[in-house]
Amino acid sequence: MGSQAGEINIAELLTKHKSQVVMGAVVVLSLFLAKYLYSQQIQQYDRLKGEITVEQDKSAALERIVLIDSRVKEIRKQGWDSSDFNTISSRIGEMAIDSGVRIQNVEPTDKDNQEYYIMIPFRIRAEGETKNLIQFIKKVETYPMLTKIRHLELLRRSEDNTAGSDRTLNADIQLEAYYFK
Repeated sequence: MGSQAGEINIAELLTKHKSQVVMGAVVVLSLFLAKYLYSQQIQQYDRLKGEITVEQDKSAALERIVLIDSRVKEIRKQGWDSSDFNTISSRIGEMAIDSGVRIQNVEPTDKDNQEYYIMIPFRIRAEGETKNLIQFIKKVETYPMLTKIRHLELLRRSEDNTAGSDRTLNADIQLEAYYFK
């Protein structure tokens, strides 16, 4: 027995401390299980965090698209609602009549069809008193639809040699109207 006294009998130890050994095994097993579950939760958390970042990026991109869309709509409101020359010249003719200006001739030139807009250039020859022509030009320049006066030439009528401030003038006006697609 002397040789056995120095040796520890594992079977006897396990039998005596059975509940503590089982408890220790359960604790160790629980730690391994907890580590596995925790690592799974961390992976899921990281995946969800990545998905949230992607969704935030999508949301920011969508907000930019909405902003650009609203800006495009604002720009379209500034353009003519038609690219038809007759419609545009008719409205400008109404402005001339309202201003007391007589339109003598309207000549369309070739439309410039770009990717996002159509430029409709044309030339107007008109006559009227100075103040009426100025009023007409201001109406065209400030019209809500985008219209640019590219060239304006005012000429005194050759038969009008009378003195006074309200001389009748001939006007040669080159305009560009813009229709946004």
